[in-house]
Amino acid sequence: MKEVFFLRHATASWAAETAFDIDRPLTLEGISETKLIENYALSNDIKIEKVLCSPSKRTKETSDLIFTGFRYDINEVIYKDFLYSGSSKELLSFLELQDDSINSILVIGHNPMLSETISLLTKTTIDIYEPCTLTSINLKAWSSIHDSKLKFKINPKQCNK
Repeated sequence: MKEVFFLRHATASWAAETAFDIDRPLTLEGISETKLIENYALSNDIKIEKVLCSPSKRTKETSDLIFTGFRYDINEVIYKDFLYSGSSKELLSFLELQDDSINSILVIGHNPMLSETISLLTKTTIDIYEPCTLTSINLKAWSSIHDSKLKFKINPKQCNK
Protein backbone atom coordinates (compact mmCIF):
# COMPACT_ATOMS: atom_id res chain seq x y z
CA MET A 1 0.00 0.00 0.00
CA LYS A 2 1.24 3.48 -0.93
CA GLU A 3 0.36 6.67 0.90
CA VAL A 4 0.52 10.23 -0.34
CA PHE A 5 0.18 13.10 2.11
CA PHE A 6 -0.79 16.60 1.04
CA LEU A 7 0.06 19.49 3.35
CA ARG A 8 -0.93 23.05 2.62
CA HIS A 9 1.59 25.57 3.93
CA ALA A 10 0.82 27.17 7.30
CA THR A 11 -0.72 30.65 7.60
CA ALA A 12 1.45 33.22 5.85
CA SER A 13 1.76 36.97 6.09
CA TRP A 14 -0.09 39.25 3.71
CA ALA A 15 1.94 42.23 4.91
CA ALA A 16 3.34 44.63 2.34
CA GLU A 17 6.92 44.05 3.50
CA THR A 18 7.47 41.65 0.62
CA ALA A 19 6.92 42.64 -2.98
CA PHE A 20 6.46 39.10 -4.29
CA ASP A 21 3.98 36.39 -3.31
CA ILE A 22 6.67 33.69 -3.40
CA ASP A 23 8.56 35.50 -0.59
CA ARG A 24 5.70 35.63 1.94
CA PRO A 25 6.82 34.23 5.34
CA LEU A 26 4.79 32.35 7.95
CA THR A 27 3.04 34.30 10.68
CA LEU A 28 3.29 33.42 14.37
CA GLU A 29 -0.07 31.69 13.98
CA GLY A 30 1.39 29.67 11.11
CA ILE A 31 4.36 28.61 13.21
CA SER A 32 1.95 27.42 15.91
CA GLU A 33 -0.05 25.48 13.32
CA THR A 34 3.06 23.62 12.17
CA LYS A 35 3.79 22.46 15.71
CA LEU A 36 0.28 20.99 16.05
CA ILE A 37 0.59 19.10 12.75
CA GLU A 38 4.14 18.00 13.60
CA ASN A 39 2.92 16.58 16.93
CA TYR A 40 0.02 14.85 15.15
CA ALA A 41 2.45 13.17 12.74
CA LEU A 42 4.72 12.11 15.57
CA SER A 43 1.93 10.71 17.73
CA ASN A 44 0.45 8.83 14.74
CA ASP A 45 3.81 7.37 13.68
CA ILE A 46 3.77 8.96 10.23
CA LYS A 47 7.02 8.33 8.36
CA ILE A 48 7.80 9.94 5.04
CA GLU A 49 10.20 8.53 2.46
CA LYS A 50 10.10 11.37 -0.08
CA VAL A 51 9.18 15.05 0.24
CA LEU A 52 8.18 17.33 -2.61
CA CYS A 53 7.92 21.01 -1.75
CA SER A 54 7.06 24.24 -3.51
CA PRO A 55 10.00 26.67 -3.61
CA SER A 56 8.04 29.46 -1.88
CA LYS A 57 9.29 30.82 1.42
CA ARG A 58 6.12 29.78 3.31
CA THR A 59 6.29 26.15 2.12
CA LYS A 60 10.01 25.93 2.88
CA GLU A 61 9.39 27.33 6.37
CA THR A 62 6.53 24.85 6.88
CA SER A 63 8.84 21.99 5.87
CA ASP A 64 11.62 23.25 8.14
CA LEU A 65 9.25 23.28 11.12
CA ILE A 66 7.61 19.86 10.66
CA PHE A 67 10.37 17.55 9.44
CA THR A 68 11.15 15.94 12.81
CA GLY A 69 7.51 14.95 13.37
CA PHE A 70 7.29 13.38 9.92
CA ARG A 71 10.74 11.80 10.27
CA TYR A 72 12.33 12.88 7.03
CA ASP A 73 15.76 14.26 6.20
CA ILE A 74 15.42 18.01 5.67
CA ASN A 75 18.42 17.91 3.33
CA GLU A 76 16.62 15.56 0.94
CA VAL A 77 13.55 17.70 0.30
CA ILE A 78 12.95 18.07 -3.44
CA TYR A 79 11.80 21.54 -4.51
CA LYS A 80 9.64 21.63 -7.63
CA ASP A 81 8.61 24.86 -9.35
CA PHE A 82 5.37 23.34 -10.64
CA LEU A 83 4.19 23.02 -7.01
CA TYR A 84 4.14 26.83 -6.86
CA SER A 85 2.76 27.74 -10.26
CA GLY A 86 1.51 24.52 -11.82
CA SER A 87 -1.68 22.52 -11.96
CA SER A 88 -3.13 19.48 -10.27
CA LYS A 89 -2.69 17.66 -13.60
CA GLU A 90 1.08 18.28 -13.45
CA LEU A 91 1.20 17.05 -9.86
CA LEU A 92 -0.74 13.87 -10.67
CA SER A 93 1.47 13.17 -13.70
CA PHE A 94 4.58 13.57 -11.55
CA LEU A 95 3.22 11.29 -8.80
CA GLU A 96 2.23 8.60 -11.32
CA LEU A 97 5.88 8.31 -12.38
CA GLN A 98 7.23 7.58 -8.90
CA ASP A 99 9.09 4.35 -8.30
CA ASP A 100 7.04 1.73 -6.48
CA SER A 101 9.89 1.17 -4.04
CA ILE A 102 8.73 4.43 -2.42
CA ASN A 103 5.81 3.87 -0.07
CA SER A 104 5.10 7.37 1.27
CA ILE A 105 5.34 10.84 -0.24
CA LEU A 106 4.60 14.19 1.36
CA VAL A 107 3.66 17.08 -0.94
CA ILE A 108 3.91 20.54 0.65
CA GLY A 109 2.18 23.11 -1.51
CA HIS A 110 -0.60 25.59 -2.11
CA ASN A 111 -4.27 25.90 -2.79
CA PRO A 112 -6.12 25.53 -5.09
CA MET A 113 -3.72 22.89 -6.48
CA LEU A 114 -3.87 20.67 -3.38
CA SER A 115 -7.63 20.73 -2.88
CA GLU A 116 -8.19 20.13 -6.61
CA THR A 117 -5.78 17.19 -6.59
CA ILE A 118 -7.41 15.65 -3.52
CA SER A 119 -10.87 16.15 -5.06
CA LEU A 120 -9.77 14.41 -8.26
CA LEU A 121 -8.24 11.47 -6.39
CA THR A 122 -11.04 10.94 -3.89
CA LYS A 123 -13.96 11.96 -6.11
CA THR A 124 -15.16 14.30 -3.36
CA THR A 125 -15.42 18.05 -3.27
CA ILE A 126 -13.04 19.87 -0.96
CA ASP A 127 -14.65 23.27 -0.39
CA ILE A 128 -12.28 24.54 2.28
CA TYR A 129 -8.64 23.54 2.61
CA GLU A 130 -7.30 25.63 5.46
CA PRO A 131 -3.64 26.48 5.99
CA CYS A 132 -1.60 23.60 7.41
CA THR A 133 -4.27 21.02 6.64
CA LEU A 134 -2.88 17.52 6.22
CA THR A 135 -4.59 14.90 4.07
CA SER A 136 -3.62 11.27 3.57
CA ILE A 137 -4.64 9.17 0.60
CA ASN A 138 -4.00 5.42 0.17
CA LEU A 139 -3.38 3.74 -3.17
CA LYS A 140 -2.04 0.44 -4.45
CA ALA A 141 0.60 1.78 -6.86
CA TRP A 142 1.78 5.18 -8.07
CA SER A 143 0.90 4.24 -11.64
CA SER A 144 -2.72 3.69 -10.57
CA ILE A 145 -2.98 6.79 -8.40
CA HIS A 146 -6.51 7.50 -9.63
CA ASP A 147 -7.64 4.35 -7.82
CA SER A 148 -7.20 5.83 -4.35
CA LYS A 149 -9.06 6.33 -1.09
CA LEU A 150 -9.11 9.13 1.43
CA LYS A 151 -7.60 7.99 4.72
CA PHE A 152 -7.89 11.23 6.71
CA LYS A 153 -7.98 15.01 6.53
CA ILE A 154 -7.03 17.04 9.60
CA ASN A 155 -6.32 20.69 10.28
CA PRO A 156 -4.50 22.28 13.24
CA LYS A 157 -7.77 23.20 15.01
CA GLN A 158 -8.77 19.53 15.04
CA CYS A 159 -5.35 18.57 16.43
CA ASN A 160 -5.88 20.92 19.34
CA LYS A 161 -9.06 19.17 20.58
